[in-house]
Amino acid sequence: IYWCIRKGDENISDDLKKLLWKDKVFFIQIEGFDELMAELNKRLNKGVLPIDNAILSSEHQIKLIKSLTSNEYVEKSNSKIIQEDSKRLKKMVNHNIFEDFFKHVDVKKEKKDNTTRKDSSSKISEEEKKTLNKVRILFLEDETEQAYKLINEQKLEDSDNSSYKAELLEMKLALLHNMNLENNIEYKQTIDSLIAIKPNTEMYYIEAVNSFPEIKDKIEYIDKAIAIYPNDYSLYRKKGDFMADYYNSLINKEESDIAPNAITTCYLTSIKLDGSIFNKAWVNLCDWYSHLYKKENEKKKEEILSLLKKYKEQNEYHPNYLKVCHRYSNMINEKIDKLLINGYSFAKQTDDPTWVESTVLILLDYFEEKDQKNELTKFMEEFEKEYNPSYDYLLKKATIFAKKFDNIAESIKILEDIENGNYFRNNMLIKLYAIIQEKEKAQIIVDKYNKIDHEILILYNLEFEEYETVCNLIEKYWETHKKDVSTFVSYSYAKLKLKQYKEIYWDLKQYYDNPQTCIPEIAINYFIADIKLNKLDDKKIKNKILNNKDLYDNDVIAAAYSLIGDIPNALDYLSKAIKDDNLLKYSVRDWPAFENCKNDNRYQRIIGIA
Repeated sequence: IYWCIRKGDENISDDLKKLLWKDKVFFIQIEGFDELMAELNKRLNKGVLPIDNAILSSEHQIKLIKSLTSNEYVEKSNSKIIQEDSKRLKKMVNHNIFEDFFKHVDVKKEKKDNTTRKDSSSKISEEEKKTLNKVRILFLEDETEQAYKLINEQKLEDSDNSSYKAELLEMKLALLHNMNLENNIEYKQTIDSLIAIKPNTEMYYIEAVNSFPEIKDKIEYIDKAIAIYPNDYSLYRKKGDFMADYYNSLINKEESDIAPNAITTCYLTSIKLDGSIFNKAWVNLCDWYSHLYKKENEKKKEEILSLLKKYKEQNEYHPNYLKVCHRYSNMINEKIDKLLINGYSFAKQTDDPTWVESTVLILLDYFEEKDQKNELTKFMEEFEKEYNPSYDYLLKKATIFAKKFDNIAESIKILEDIENGNYFRNNMLIKLYAIIQEKEKAQIIVDKYNKIDHEILILYNLEFEEYETVCNLIEKYWETHKKDVSTFVSYSYAKLKLKQYKEIYWDLKQYYDNPQTCIPEIAINYFIADIKLNKLDDKKIKNKILNNKDLYDNDVIAAAYSLIGDIPNALDYLSKAIKDDNLLKYSVRDWPAFENCKNDNRYQRIIGIA
């Protein structure tokens, strides 16, 4: 008899103790039942998993195996055998789903459920299908490098079959994307090859626009698509979006390669081609007018209200309309909370989960601004009870937990569970990791995404106080790019932290003196450098910020009061700012603007270090 006892198990009965004293009775220490069965299978069955592949074609069996491989105990098991078996099971599921799918793919292609463009390209041979299937299986099994190698071995330049070449190149594009190599020259060559094979495929141009960071590349490819499809409203909207982002990011708008009226024209053309409320161009046009007429309030109000009036007639509960109403609620004469709640009730009766989520996200924005935490909790719980949320919702939820509930751990957990590493998710995770001093975890994100996002490396070094590195990275970036707002603010802040006041003073003064470039962050950083190099000028700070409080956020006003030594007012406004965004209490600890407050007991309580 071999009696198994778990390691650390002290509850052994008297009967068992008597049994173990007998001849030919032995006890074996094991990690657990699952671990024992896994090891027995490996030793006695040569590791073969006792599952017939035919069974896996059953949907029920696939669900069963998925539930096993996603089981929390299995995921956390220290057994290497269990982890290997779990990985193999996942691959078997993917492989069989894939086989079932491609077994019927030709039949599905013949169905007339959707209108499609006729494909005049050559048919794919059986041998070519086998190669495509091998690549797909490797891709599904996360064998990225092997799939990439197999594609490159096919010598596509020698093939005359355009369909085969296009499918392989599309998979190569997906692999390069998976490897975060969108900025790689090979990525651009692959897109260009696909366009040469199928010049009428709009998605190739869109992929180029989404992937390439340079504005000239984006315009080149979107214009090629527009030349082929001049009546596609979405192309003009997309062109307006990335041109507006580029223009708004520049410190000195006079350096822009794009004229403001070109952006307006793109949005108006999109609306002319499709004037429905479903076209987001009119929402984005409202935002563009808000930036364009930032210093002309009446003009801005006139343009935005004109658009709102036109689109309210279509459906006042559509998320696009509600979004603009909420964003510019100070311009309309409606009770915005009532409008949003009615819109949410309307959405739930549409049988459209995407509509419901879009509306609840606007509601959450509203309650977050109003600091109504009970309402935030209520609507999140209600929504999650009925719907499976998208990543957009989870990002919002993570933001609320960090900024409103001061629950850093829960926010990190939500963000870590989001698989696609978009810009917002990555940046927020790095900031949160910096707060809890998890530098290695932040480094993993940077290593994975820095090839496609130059700013992530700057943010990482900024958050972990590597200010010399920040300056070096930005100076190198500026060698080939125009100065934009975010990098200059980061650069000037790093210079202040390094106490290099002379080096940054004149740059800050140049942008401060120009009303077009003097944003709040630049003004505050200029005042700090000015105070360090020259004597304090209270009037300058009061005239710029404190006499125009309605133009600035509470943290900017708090910083201004701190710089002139008015600590009570500084802390009043800082307290309001932190109430709006709890994350501020961590970041302001290092702000040079609050040096005057550092020894104040109230300041220490507000930022959570007392």
